[in-house]
Amino acid sequence: MFEAAVEKFINSPAIRIAYSEYLFGTVKSTHSALIELSLAKNMKPSLSEQFRIFVYSEFIIKAVAKTSKDGLYSPLTSVIQYEELEGQCRKEMEKVSQLQIDFWNHINTSVPDLNVLHDTGTAINETNREVDRCWESLCAINADNPKAMLLYGNYMVELRKNLQKGEELIAK
Repeated sequence: MFEAAVEKFINSPAIRIAYSEYLFGTVKSTHSALIELSLAKNMKPSLSEQFRIFVYSEFIIKAVAKTSKDGLYSPLTSVIQYEELEGQCRKEMEKVSQLQIDFWNHINTSVPDLNVLHDTGTAINETNREVDRCWESLCAINADNPKAMLLYGNYMVELRKNLQKGEELIAK
């Protein structure tokens, strides 16, 4: 019943929150509950819904930490780590985009400074390597996340001009 509601009202944070409560309380699926709360958080919820998301996320984290002998439960740690890595990867992709804009804008000046071009090109290469490291880390945690594959696929096509790899990821 919840799955049908989630499919029908895809942009409803309230249904996602209720579904996460069901997943954690009844199904005992911590990972899925936290993912639903994360999705609800990204849907521009109302203030009361934001509060429910925060409280319930904290409740799940504390409940799992209390029952686990080693501190945090490893799938829970993976969810939190995955979200952090995805945010870091997105920021690095934005940085590459901005650096490329700066590079091409500087080339279009009447007398481009080769030192500035060299520094900007070096920064682009370093940031590209950082994006690749983030992507590898994301794949090590969850290689089949469609949102992340679409993001990295678009990055490969638009910024790295690697059509083959990018379109392969987008098609998945």
